[in-house]
Amino acid sequence: MSIVKVVKNLKFSYLKTVFWFGINHPLFSLATLQATIITFKISQQKFPNKHGKENKANAFRHALWNMLILKKSLVFTKDVSKAETWTKKITDLHEELSPNRAISRAMDLKNNELGRHWIKVNLELSDSEIVKFLEKKLQEAQKISKISEIAIQSNLVYLEE
Repeated sequence: MSIVKVVKNLKFSYLKTVFWFGINHPLFSLATLQATIITFKISQQKFPNKHGKENKANAFRHALWNMLILKKSLVFTKDVSKAETWTKKITDLHEELSPNRAISRAMDLKNNELGRHWIKVNLELSDSEIVKFLEKKLQEAQKISKISEIAIQSNLVYLEE
């Protein structure tokens, strides 16, 4: 799966919404684009063609994406709260605009939240250290089958092997 193929498959309304959202926040959008490209490359390298499913690879990708967006946003603001707010808004928007089952959306939102939390307490980590950190967290990931199981988790969550 290439990033070009992913973009081609997006609905025009999604692209339009993201475009207008990005116009209002150009520097944060630049950080998001950079983080998205890095996340996609790392995920594809570590989990070739597997990170688009509802598995551990997907949990890794969502947490990594949030960690990198927040970290890259700090280049444009030193305010961690502003960077976190942006990261939550843009990744929540992605989930809102993506056609997912309710449990898949809840899973993604949880993994996004964990990524933001972990980077806030580990801001000194380099990109490669973030990957190693998440690889360790992935060993503790929990398979879930009900939305109600997600809220009580402090680990990454996934739906299928």
